[in-house]
Amino acid sequence: MLQDPKQSLAVRAANAISLLDEVAQDPNMPSFARVTLWSAVSELESIREQ
Repeated sequence: MLQDPKQSLAVRAANAISLLDEVAQDPNMPSFARVTLWSAVSELESIREQ
């Protein structure tokens, strides 16, 4: 889904953000992993806004 060339880069970034946000909400997620996911989301948000 994230590599589908039929969708724009912004749409793919938004989809990835949605998936990562869902994973980050897991209460069993270690805090260091959650911070890493948030960092990735931050990078993707900059792509989505272009």
